[in-house]
Amino acid sequence: MATLIVYATAALAGNASRTGSLILLGLLLVSAALLGLSNELSTYLHMHGCRISVVGEKKQYARRLDMAMELIHETGRNDWAIGLGLALPGSESSASGSGKDEGKVEIRPCVQ
Repeated sequence: MATLIVYATAALAGNASRTGSLILLGLLLVSAALLGLSNELSTYLHMHGCRISVVGEKKQYARRLDMAMELIHETGRNDWAIGLGLALPGSESSASGSGKDEGKVEIRPCVQ
């Protein structure tokens, strides 16, 4: 619905007066600011009845490769990382898991 409102606003902006166009621009900026605030304050992702949240503190990585190597080490597989372009075929996992709950992702079962 929000996407359709943005498209309708863009379509109607050409027929509006200068004042009306400025008001529409202001409303779009306020809408973008509220969406950014909502994303910043959300603690979990909810989609199709599933909820994903971070357990513990967020873990910062210097590079995506560091994260990929840690996940390859934890899962014992690298096919997913190769498919996503995060690792090259034949690359070995040199990252070692810390054993802490930092940055772990908790996936709860979907409720249908």
